[in-house]
Amino acid sequence: MSEETEHSKRAAVSVRLAMAGCIAPAEEADELIVAAEGDETRLEELVTRREHGEPLAWVVESTVFLDQRIVVHRGVYVPRPQSELLARRGIDLLPPEGAAADLCTGSGAIAAVLSRHRPRARVVASDIDSLAYRCAAANGVEVYLGNLADPLPAELRGTLDVVVAVTPYVPSEAVPFLPRDARDYEPLSALDGGPGGLRVLQEAIAAA
Repeated sequence: MSEETEHSKRAAVSVRLAMAGCIAPAEEADELIVAAEGDETRLEELVTRREHGEPLAWVVESTVFLDQRIVVHRGVYVPRPQSELLARRGIDLLPPEGAAADLCTGSGAIAAVLSRHRPRARVVASDIDSLAYRCAAANGVEVYLGNLADPLPAELRGTLDVVVAVTPYVPSEAVPFLPRDARDYEPLSALDGGPGGLRVLQEAIAAA
């Protein structure tokens, strides 16, 4: 394909995404084109899914978190750039041969980057959602299915250097005002933190 044709395709996809309300249409167009791998039918399918509001990470089946490519299965909470600060803080606090737990791990993004930066440390994770559990496992995370700290190995209790968690944080009363891709597609259980948004956070603090 000529450079001119490739540019025209990118521009056309970008226009469609902009009209659908995407805030970074050119960048998203690049991701969709790469994911389609030259298959025009596949590209049309991906662009249509994004136009309908499906999260980009689900459409291309991954996202970049702290410079690391993370697999994101359809139906799993998409890791946010805002959580990278928490991941960086966890890296700073985790001794090279220490131990950490990532509660409410979702895709396993934070656990995965902790493991990459502290390869001799033991990093475990948990999630109550079976889809998230399988996604975190696909990202190479030592993950356990269950609520917060309940399913973690008994031998780790009282020995963890770091406990991190991106708990459901949206106040129940604010859920209707979420962006369309989050509100209509992402699992409500990963977003709705109860009145004031603090219910699961308080439970996570107690578990830690």
